[in-house]
Amino acid sequence: MEGKSSMQPWLQIFIRPREVAKQICALTPNKGLLAISAVYGFFVLIETMQNIGAGLQYKLGAMLLFALVLAIPIGYLSLSFSAWMLWWTGKLIKGQANFVTIRSALTWSKIPELVALIGWFVMIAVYGLQVFVPAFIDKSYTFNQFSLPTTVMVLQIGFTLWGFIALLQTLAEVQKFSIWYALLNVVLKSLLLAIFGAALMWFSGGYVA
Repeated sequence: MEGKSSMQPWLQIFIRPREVAKQICALTPNKGLLAISAVYGFFVLIETMQNIGAGLQYKLGAMLLFALVLAIPIGYLSLSFSAWMLWWTGKLIKGQANFVTIRSALTWSKIPELVALIGWFVMIAVYGLQVFVPAFIDKSYTFNQFSLPTTVMVLQIGFTLWGFIALLQTLAEVQKFSIWYALLNVVLKSLLLAIFGAALMWFSGGYVA
């Protein structure tokens, strides 16, 4: 019975995100943080290596090992930074949650999105290093014909949207917002991130003529 109870939040986040956020944030807001950070960090690193075509320079084993080693710190820092931006911008519109509870809400909302990682494992098992080669990326993602990469992309989009809806629900719960205010919180966070990005480019010489 205890094992069944411990599994409930991992499943219920798909259909009852507000209840999961209420239960976890009230009792153990750091529950699942490292486990989800590890999976999320691995997911982010795999996607990044595919986007930059890392397969042209590195072997598959080295890339997977790199992703495994850095998964927890990358996932933890990414989630914490995003949570801090949601907390800071949420304060501007009278959000009531603290940083820890917002990070918990954000972290658990990532679970639907991370289901798409299964598709990445399947692609790596089928195509190996080719997944991380630009030519594979350019030629494989097409809606003109059925293909495994296209299927993975469609599923990833679907689960990302599911995760976004879960985020609005969990954020609304902890911030004591309506869904529309939760959406505004996310939009303000995105604007803040854009400002950070622009400032970083400016300081690094990106706007030098």
